[in-house]
Amino acid sequence: MVVAGIDSGNGAGGETDLRVLDSLGVHGVLATTALTAQNGRGVRGIFPASKDAFRAQLEAVMEFKPKVAKVGMIWGKEQYSVLSQFLEGMSVVVDPVIKAKDGTTLIPELEDYVRYVVPKATLITPNAAEAQALANVKVEDVRDAKEAAKVISSRYGVKYVLVKGGHLRENVDVLYDGERFVEFARSRLRALNTHGTGSVLASAAAAMIAKGSSVEEAVKFAGDLTWESIVFGLEVEHGVGPVNPTSRLHREAERYRVLEEMNRFAHFASSTQNFHLLIPEVSSNLAHSISPELVGGLEDVATFLGRITRYGDGVRVNLPATFGRPTHTARLLLSVIRAGGKGDCLINIRYDETFLRKFREMGYDPLEVDREKEPQWEEGNTMQWLVRVATEERGQMPQVMFDRGAKGKEAMIRFWTRGMEEMMDSLRRLVS
Repeated sequence: MVVAGIDSGNGAGGETDLRVLDSLGVHGVLATTALTAQNGRGVRGIFPASKDAFRAQLEAVMEFKPKVAKVGMIWGKEQYSVLSQFLEGMSVVVDPVIKAKDGTTLIPELEDYVRYVVPKATLITPNAAEAQALANVKVEDVRDAKEAAKVISSRYGVKYVLVKGGHLRENVDVLYDGERFVEFARSRLRALNTHGTGSVLASAAAAMIAKGSSVEEAVKFAGDLTWESIVFGLEVEHGVGPVNPTSRLHREAERYRVLEEMNRFAHFASSTQNFHLLIPEVSSNLAHSISPELVGGLEDVATFLGRITRYGDGVRVNLPATFGRPTHTARLLLSVIRAGGKGDCLINIRYDETFLRKFREMGYDPLEVDREKEPQWEEGNTMQWLVRVATEERGQMPQVMFDRGAKGKEAMIRFWTRGMEEMMDSLRRLVS
């Protein structure tokens, strides 16, 4: 059961909680505490539900017999006292969203809140500022967070206290269980789009508790999911954009699509007449990623395990396609994406002036890169150098790059596209 306000910007609040629960295989029901008028620039208005309306919602959703409650924004003593009557016998995760990012108060009458709501918590998830308000001690680093957690646990009778580390000097979440501390350290992200992190973490923890995880396991999972949702935060407006709590779900689904398209390409390559003419001496490989905006690293780029090799007047595509292998084509595609290219397919083919002429006829503008000028990199840096040279030359990433080879390096054409259909259509035209 989610108890929260509605965020009109769909960045936090009840609708985000429900989206997180749904993505983790848990059905959520909602009791709305308030409607808000807000976007990434701030809260413009709060319109609380009446006491009767709030009670009626709780009575209705309690008939689902929820096992766990997640409590976010809640407005005033009347709502606090009503809610406290419905939480007996449930595991309760409380996200004490005392203020919005712009400073707007979201939980008024704090004395009544800590009297009616906080003691009902099985797990409470304050950030540094919220922990400071609840414990009346400064919270700036991990040591302070531990002290605040002990105070909150003792003062309000809360079994588990998680002081989140996003605003601490160290990016470490601190969990206290009444006896011991567990720390969860993650690398700090430089990101603008962080609206909704508190909602994501608390609702993900509630979902995992509902599925039978221990609180410690639930908190670790929720922190990892929140970190990932920040990495793939959404650029949807001016101001602070929302995090993307379903990015993990989308990435997993995208990987399945990529493997299906790689299998389709394998059939295309092995059945297309004259395709062998594209294959260089060192063989070819196709790199195919999930949607570029969801790519985190090589784990999101697939290539064929044994490359594409020439076999007489035909080709052999050495399946399967697998993710995460540091091949030249995979690293080059990843570099293209990180340089702003919107492509998700890349292949290396044999250098031939006929192919370059055909590319120009199709509307591409091939760029030559001189491999003789390549610095003496450590293994694995060549692909990044190719992308840097190409973008410096053109100001953007050209879809066709070629070189005439160098000592010990075969001449090569490298070609990327915005989708598998463009890739197959272009290669079909090259060998027609």
